Amino acid sequence: MQAIGAIPVFNCKQPSELTKIMLFRFISTVSLLIFLLLSISGTAIELAVFRSLVVFTMLFVVSYIAYFTASVIQKKAEHGQPETANATSETSAPQPEQ
Repeated sequence: MQAIGAIPVFNCKQPSELTKIMLFRFISTVSLLIFLLLSISGTAIELAVFRSLVVFTMLFVVSYIAYFTASVIQKKAEHGQPETANATSETSAPQPEQ
């Protein structure tokens, strides 16, 4: 990472690396804000930590699955494969000619 003035510049090989970093920071910030709000509202610390960890886990899993699915679709599109494959024609036995 380089810095130009006060602005950090990331030298990423792919733009997806920076996207992953920003997404992780966003998820962490949301879960910390939820922990802060739960703590301010008077919730027990153990319960606030548990709930914020549950929120972090749910957001992380959903974003990871969405990111993985998008990258798979993008790779299939780059190789010219259709997004939806006809499973019945690939798995069925060849029909005998009459």
